[in-house]
Amino acid sequence: MPESFDVTVIGGGPAGCATALSLRLSFPEFSVLLLEAGDYSAHRAGEILPPAANSLLRHLDVNSLLEAAHAVPSRSVAAAWGGPRLEENHYLFSAIGGGWHLNRNLFDELLARQCESRGVRLLRKTAIKGAHREGRKFALQTTAATFSARFVVDATGRAATFARMQGARIEFHDRLTSYTRFVTGSNVNVTETLIEAAPQGWWYTAPVPGGLRVVSYMTDADIGRDAGLPSAHVWMKLLNQTEHVRAAMGNGMAARNCMVRAAATTQLDRVHGDGWLATGDASAAYDPLAAQGITKAMRNGILASYAAADALLGREDEAANRYAAILDQQYAAYQRAHRNHFAQQRRWSDSLFWQRRQAAPLVESAA
Repeated sequence: MPESFDVTVIGGGPAGCATALSLRLSFPEFSVLLLEAGDYSAHRAGEILPPAANSLLRHLDVNSLLEAAHAVPSRSVAAAWGGPRLEENHYLFSAIGGGWHLNRNLFDELLARQCESRGVRLLRKTAIKGAHREGRKFALQTTAATFSARFVVDATGRAATFARMQGARIEFHDRLTSYTRFVTGSNVNVTETLIEAAPQGWWYTAPVPGGLRVVSYMTDADIGRDAGLPSAHVWMKLLNQTEHVRAAMGNGMAARNCMVRAAATTQLDRVHGDGWLATGDASAAYDPLAAQGITKAMRNGILASYAAADALLGREDEAANRYAAILDQQYAAYQRAHRNHFAQQRRWSDSLFWQRRQAAPLVESAA
């Protein structure tokens, strides 16, 4: 007989860990299995934890992890967006405190360990291979073994692996892609997060623990491909056309290895079904410019834990519909803010990148 759990969470990032932790903290009577396909050694994008995440860390009783993860305080964000001049938003004037620059791999691994300490069964290097309903449960085939679960939460990120197995489709609202390199020996005097608009995209840089700096160029996949990315020569040529990001890099040395990651705005056509729901980037992924990645993941993971518990207590339809309505409201608010922010950028009117974001969005679907 396969080992059985009340809830299986697929994906051990911030969304999955928040779901598992919240379940164990609020509903300790439920057994929880957390499946993580990796081992936290491969690079994970998203190094900024904004001030809004502080209350979520306290709610999950993991705020002490920031010190263990060697997080670096983030005191401001500066952006050259509507024009060439930097405009700074300093967290000193925020009632909810400052943010943090993270080593994402270490942060995620510590979250996963916290799950284990709360009684979650964690399996690393274990990916989902298949799933089907057997009565009131799911039979889950993984790379390690077969498990049984009364309820499943898909927290597999942009891939939405389990949800797509259940017939859900991913809707793409753009094809934004990040081209990222880590830099050693950069300008240590630049401690804030910097964002700078460019003719065919935008740049982002921030210091991260270990004396490194992350530098990312964001553009659409076809624009990047036509420009010759991820070539180091092309990347540096584009970087040298910036003012503020280049200054922050100083005399630093960029790594030859370029990490290319999808950063598109996406949304699942449905975020729940019989005995399952999706959370985090699996349900909807936002443009990194929104700076909501980890915060949204943890917040929606907590919401997913309540919906999963309600389902196990016999209130699945009501809980799932309420959960979907909250996520729809979040996405609508994000879309409004995204349109308004990109409307502020009126330089480079002949740029394909900016034209796409100042016109009606084109939605593509993929299974």
